[in-house]
Amino acid sequence: MAGEAGFRVESDLHHPAMYYDAAWLEIPLGLTGWASRPTASQFLSLFTSDAVWNTGRWTNREFDALVEQYESTVDEAERTDVANQLATLVRDEVPQIIASWPQVAIAMTNSVHGMPADASSYVELSGAWKE
Repeated sequence: MAGEAGFRVESDLHHPAMYYDAAWLEIPLGLTGWASRPTASQFLSLFTSDAVWNTGRWTNREFDALVEQYESTVDEAERTDVANQLATLVRDEVPQIIASWPQVAIAMTNSVHGMPADASSYVELSGAWKE
């Protein structure tokens, strides 16, 4: 598909241990699997100017300020407005394409409580208890 658009792309596959050690943060173009994030703040913080995992090296001080505002706002209507501004900036400006979101299956049982299901691919057990 890239060839039809005038681009020549060569694959350079790395072993995950080598790739995630540093290569994925240094390459000019990469295809990297993502893990889900259970909160918007965890997702948004990946795109702030000084984020370690800001692989697109995108810098936008307005975005950084909006992330701080989002994280400190408790009014639901105001928080929604800030979230919409952030989503627009991510859509329009972030030099990354999130090509897929994996489906996550979480096994549940009626005897375990305090473990809400969410979109994260991680299991959160800090508040869990069993009957």
